Amino acid sequence: MKTKFKKAGLFIPVLLLVLFSSCYYDYAVTSDNYDIVSSSYNTGYNFQSVTRYYLVDTVNQFNGGGSSVYNSLIKSSTITNLNNLGWTKVLDSTQADVIVSMGTTSNTYVYSSGGYCYWGYYGYTYCDPNYYGSTSSYTTGTVVIIIADHKVKTGTTIPAQWIGILNGVMNQQNTATRIQNGINKAFNQSPYLKHN
Repeated sequence: MKTKFKKAGLFIPVLLLVLFSSCYYDYAVTSDNYDIVSSSYNTGYNFQSVTRYYLVDTVNQFNGGGSSVYNSLIKSSTITNLNNLGWTKVLDSTQADVIVSMGTTSNTYVYSSGGYCYWGYYGYTYCDPNYYGSTSSYTTGTVVIIIADHKVKTGTTIPAQWIGILNGVMNQQNTATRIQNGINKAFNQSPYLKHN
């Protein structure tokens, strides 16, 4: 009887160790884990009634930020997605049902840690002169794609009927792939844009 308990006593901890270690997944945190893709649309707009789009040739750089390095990728990914959804690109804006425009912006964030200091007795402060702290930075980029119907006006403005936005850290080697995947995701999560 004791041998059964000894075997069970050894078996149960080993089983628990295997179970708990197999449930842990190392996500290998990379910058694309923090990419954000969002799309929103006018719920009162009938996307099935429009099929032709005019693509504004220029990718706008908002607030003087952004990089023109990815402009051709942004345009080609947008065209590919709209064409795959059954839309037709036209070269004359007067022949289009909607106008598609794109833009980018970027922000650089700088953060630093100060030197090593601590409070001493009687209110005195001591700082280690050998430790000066560090400064780091990262840059985020945002891509915006807007579909607007120029026949629907609110005063002098043309409101957006659909907006796709993606945001992520730019200073990585796979930025182009992440931009393309983000644009694809923005259109994939918008099934109401699909024409049969």
